[in-house]
Amino acid sequence: MSPLRAKSGELIGYFQWQPFTPGASVIKSVYPVILLVGGSALLLMSFLGHAIWRRSQSLDESQQDLRQLAMHDPLTGLANRTTFHAALSERLEKATVKNNVAMMFVDLDHFKEVNDTFGHPVGDILIKEVANRLLELAHGSVTPTGRCWSASWPPTVTLSKD
Repeated sequence: MSPLRAKSGELIGYFQWQPFTPGASVIKSVYPVILLVGGSALLLMSFLGHAIWRRSQSLDESQQDLRQLAMHDPLTGLANRTTFHAALSERLEKATVKNNVAMMFVDLDHFKEVNDTFGHPVGDILIKEVANRLLELAHGSVTPTGRCWSASWPPTVTLSKD
């Protein structure tokens, strides 16, 4: 507020000016809508971001499962023939006098008779049990690298020393 004075210096009143601000009244009336739209957008972005993250996690898990299936025997979890040959080649390339490689082939005699007599589910249980027992015997000093099927039945479980 500014004082208004006559030429003589006498106070004749006060000058008060209020600027015309049409935008302020619009903003004041639209402010709740802006907050609602902004909050909704933030909530939607959070929801979509979380959904994309979950989908990405699910895709990663699926890829890991597929990689496991592609590289390992589904019955025993041991490496399949392709993975076995790759691991063997790698170990043979790194083999030295101090870092030697040893292999052991395990053949289940009369396995066909087990399948013929007791059925394939029992044969599968036997193969799993043999693989588990070999893993228990290894105690980290021997690495089971694969389960390979020879041209004739039975399966071969192969171990190699790291």
